[in-house]
Amino acid sequence: MSTIGAIFSDSSHPPVFLAEIGTFFNQDVAAGVRIVEEIARVRDNIKALPIMLKGEVLHDAEICRKTEIQEHYVDEDGVVHAENYRSLIERKVVPLEDYAAVFRRASSLGLELVLSVYDKAGAIFAVEQKAVMLKLASSNLRHAALHEAVAALNVPLIVDEGRAPLSAVAVTIERLRRLGADHILLEHSPDGHPALPEAHNLNIINSYRQAFGLPVGLSDHYNGEEMLYAATALGYSVLEKGIVPDRAASDQDISHAMPLDRMAKTLRKIYDVYLAVSGAPRRPQHRVIKGNVGTSAHMGIVTAKPVQAGETVSLESVSFAFPAEDGIGSEYWELVKGWSFKHALPQGVLLHWADIYTA
Repeated sequence: MSTIGAIFSDSSHPPVFLAEIGTFFNQDVAAGVRIVEEIARVRDNIKALPIMLKGEVLHDAEICRKTEIQEHYVDEDGVVHAENYRSLIERKVVPLEDYAAVFRRASSLGLELVLSVYDKAGAIFAVEQKAVMLKLASSNLRHAALHEAVAALNVPLIVDEGRAPLSAVAVTIERLRRLGADHILLEHSPDGHPALPEAHNLNIINSYRQAFGLPVGLSDHYNGEEMLYAATALGYSVLEKGIVPDRAASDQDISHAMPLDRMAKTLRKIYDVYLAVSGAPRRPQHRVIKGNVGTSAHMGIVTAKPVQAGETVSLESVSFAFPAEDGIGSEYWELVKGWSFKHALPQGVLLHWADIYTA
C-alpha cells in the first residue's frame, strides 16, 4: 500500500489534495506565506479530505538556456501572452533561503510538503525541508541524471507522465525501480494549459494501473473544477491543482488555477463524490432526515374491508398502503398470503405479525 507522508493514497481512502502554490507568489515571500496560511485554514475546516502543500524548488535560472524561445500562456479571458522563456524563469526563481521561509511556515502549520525539483541541489534541499515526496515534473520525465539523484535520496516520488507515450513512461518507471525507488505515484497530466475536456483521457488510469501497478494522480490543468470530480469518481489517488489568491493578476498557469475563495467548497464536493462512489453500504444514518428504517413511501399490508377471525389473508381481504411503519411490509406478501386472521379487524388497519397466523 502506497503512502504519502502519513496519508494513505489508494482507493480505500479519499484522494489526497495537493494544493499547488508553485511559483505563483513570484519571489514575494510574504505573499507565499499568506497563501500557505490560507490553505492551512481551509485544511482545518475540511478535515475529512487529506490536504498537503505542493510547491517547487526553482532556485537556479541556469536550468533554462538563454535563447529567443517564447513561452505562451493564456489568461482568464482567453488572451494568449508570450514571454521570453529565460526571462520568465528568471522572474520565477526563488533563493533557497526564501523557499525555506515559506516551507518552514507550512511545516509549523502542520502542512506536509510535496516539492517538485529540477536539479540535485534542489532535491537535497527539499529533503532537508522534510518534504514527504519529491515530484519529477513533466519536463523531467526523461532526465536520467535527475532520476539517479532523487532515487538516491530514498524519498517517495511522484512522476508526471508529461503527456508522453506509454513507452517513455515505462522507461522512466523501470529506471527508477532499478535505482531503488519503490514508492512511486504516477501522475497523469492532460495536454494543454489550460487543458480542454477532450484532451483529458481520464480513463488512462486503467492502463497505468494495469501496466505499472501504481497509484495514479491527476495534475489538473482544467479551467474549472469539473475534472477533479471526474477523477475522484474514477478512483484517482491524488489530485493536484494550482491555488492562487483571489483576483490574481494574469500570469503563467493562472488560467487553470483555483482562487482561494473556491477551494473549501470544491474540496467538500470532492469528498461528497468520494463518498458517493466509495462503496459503503446503505444505512439509515446516511439519510439527511433521520427516522424509521423504512421510508415514508414504503407500503405495508392493510385490511381492505372489515375481516373476521379465521378469514383468509387474500387480495380480497387486504390491500397495500404507506407508510408501513412497524407493521408487515409489502415485501412479505408472498409469505403471508393464505394465512388467517387471529381476530376481527376493521377496515384500514395496518397488519402486524400478532394479527395473523399460519396453520
